[in-house]
Amino acid sequence: MKKIKKASLFLIIVIALSLVFLTAAKGGFSTSVDNSYKGKPAKYVFLFIGDGVGMPQIQAAEAYMGGKDGSVEIEKLLFSQFPGQGLTTTHANNRYITGSAAAATAIACGKKTNINVISMDPAATSPYPTLTEMAKAKGMATGVVSSVNLDHATPASFYAHTSTRKNYYDINIQAANSNVDYFAGGMFRIDKTPEGEKSAHDVMLERGWQMASNRSEFNSLQPGKQTYAYNVGFAGNALDYVIDMDSDDITLAEFTQKGIDLLQDNKKGFFMMVEAGKVDWACHANDGVAAIHNTLAFDDAVKVAFEFYKKHPKDTLIVVTGDHECGGLTLGFAGTVYSTSFSDLSKQKISYEAFDKHILKKFKAEKP
Repeated sequence: MKKIKKASLFLIIVIALSLVFLTAAKGGFSTSVDNSYKGKPAKYVFLFIGDGVGMPQIQAAEAYMGGKDGSVEIEKLLFSQFPGQGLTTTHANNRYITGSAAAATAIACGKKTNINVISMDPAATSPYPTLTEMAKAKGMATGVVSSVNLDHATPASFYAHTSTRKNYYDINIQAANSNVDYFAGGMFRIDKTPEGEKSAHDVMLERGWQMASNRSEFNSLQPGKQTYAYNVGFAGNALDYVIDMDSDDITLAEFTQKGIDLLQDNKKGFFMMVEAGKVDWACHANDGVAAIHNTLAFDDAVKVAFEFYKKHPKDTLIVVTGDHECGGLTLGFAGTVYSTSFSDLSKQKISYEAFDKHILKKFKAEKP
């Protein structure tokens, strides 16, 4: 990957994102932002969120790529080479250690809220307008993509408003009744549908959404209709870990490209949020290799947007951020004399999840 020239990349800074929708967001963001940028707003906006991705996850992925052959090198991710770089604090309104709902609300709405609240004020009495809603109000097409279930806290914060992230059915129905043009990645969990009620899938079908649940249907999707595309494996309602995927699985990068294909003809442009949610899940499970592979897949999705940017350099904004760090990932331990073994990590071929399901479960069943 050639070094990215600072002069050529269009405003890859987090603050600029709020300015894209400055008119619609008046009063929602700090007025000090108003003087940060006076140029033309971006027509095409990509917001990439690495759930649970902080500097440790990025550095681990780069060290793994550079050192998996035993060398002491790093291989920079594409987004690590962007000219606009910065760090953010992530605390929630009512807790220093944030959670995905509060963190995503801050990103999607520009305001703090309490733990578990989705795009509402801390008391959960008033909704905050989201970037997706602001973009739609300006006539832009919109997309919400995630490698985890689409009613999870981070994607939900871009289209729903509810007092707790646990209100899955409420979130699902808000999605089905929304004017978002493209939902993709994991599923809306129909198992959360109360008895006697219509599932989000039912509502979408009634409203004329085009839906795809496998690669063949995915490849056949066409612009012009609201679209819901998902491809889940043994992991349930989310994409499988990248390390467990096969050729039939649709990657986060492919979902990103499909979003471009479906949304780019809108005359006012588009806003698309893409979340790499399974980095967070891998870190919660202390599966460092799965976290690394999903971080690399996150970068692959960014590369798709960057290829689009190269065709529309003056009209495209790419923002890459994390909502919080997860897992306390560190390098160095006195017991190993602070040595590293990235070459050993490449020997792990499946995630903890696949190991539990396909190996450990069988072992326990056969154990006398």
